[in-house]
Amino acid sequence: MNKTKIVVPVLIVCAVAAVGIIKNKDSIFGTEKTETAAVTTAVPVQMTDAPSAAPETEANVSGYDFSLIESDIDIAELSALGIPVLIDFGSETCGPCLEMADDLERVNSEVQGRAVVKYVDIYENPEAAADVPVRVTPTQLLIDKNGNPYVPPENAGYGYTMYSRKDTNEHVYTVHEGALDYSALMALLSDMGMSSR
Repeated sequence: MNKTKIVVPVLIVCAVAAVGIIKNKDSIFGTEKTETAAVTTAVPVQMTDAPSAAPETEANVSGYDFSLIESDIDIAELSALGIPVLIDFGSETCGPCLEMADDLERVNSEVQGRAVVKYVDIYENPEAAADVPVRVTPTQLLIDKNGNPYVPPENAGYGYTMYSRKDTNEHVYTVHEGALDYSALMALLSDMGMSSR
């Protein structure tokens, strides 16, 4: 009976502490977030070197391998192609990833030469996502046709996170978290600068 008097309050204190940590995890673990109606901007404490932005040029895609499945990603190389880039980080054990697979494959086959669409299984190839802020699957890394991180329009809705360097505030990554269907993928690539044909 005396043990119950001690255990119950200890469990309550632990539960309250856990809720406090979860609610304040960004400030505790060093991430500042600013939410607007359209975009969430996160500023990680440490970022590895991001690819330098490619100059605005004509698409340089001759000889590029547009196959969907990828095991290694060179973001700087992709950024220099002069076309939008969408890299989907997922896994075969992720339900939304599996639901999105057919649409991703269809988009990849339709936009080759006008955009790059890649899929990386992060469990089979964890090193491919080592420098990319992937918190959930699926997560899409978005690069516009000029080789810059995509900047969603104000009315884009939630799901986009823009990452900037804490020291310089330089925008280094934009990701979308969650599944996208065929129409959403095509609209996104178009907004990122994909040519109509």
